[in-house]
Amino acid sequence: MTLLFLAKFYFREESINANFLHGLEAEPVPGEKHIIFLETLCVLSGSVTDEQSGLAITQRQACAVASAANTNPDSKVYLLYTCSIIGKLGDSPEYVKEMLSYPNVRIWKLVISDYIKGTPLETWDFMAKVRSSKWSVTHASDVLRFLTLWKYGGTYLDMDFVIRK
Repeated sequence: MTLLFLAKFYFREESINANFLHGLEAEPVPGEKHIIFLETLCVLSGSVTDEQSGLAITQRQACAVASAANTNPDSKVYLLYTCSIIGKLGDSPEYVKEMLSYPNVRIWKLVISDYIKGTPLETWDFMAKVRSSKWSVTHASDVLRFLTLWKYGGTYLDMDFVIRK
């Protein structure tokens, strides 16, 4: 099955309302029925090298989030992202806008220093520890996955999971 087929299958054909961005930014609520995805491309640098306007995710990643939203309409689907939005969220590619048009999709900017406050890792020097690793981005992602489940519970999925049923 090709990515194009999956994108057409999961992205709804309805037009995207100009007000679709309202209420999208929300932190997950502990104990809530939800699915969480983490985008960690910029966990160490804070910005992307490829200057994509809007939210910097790939079509495949958007398809993963959309598939979770489509197949789990009673769950909130959160995308926690680390890359800064270039320009406005409304400047994002069409496939990102389509993903964000699902009523149960929410996004939350993950700022490491704020994210670890009030957790067992609050006194741990996250940046120093992961930067000293040979596989720093991978280890940073592993720590953030653990911390996300500790903070919010729910279901975590990698950004390359596509849910069909």
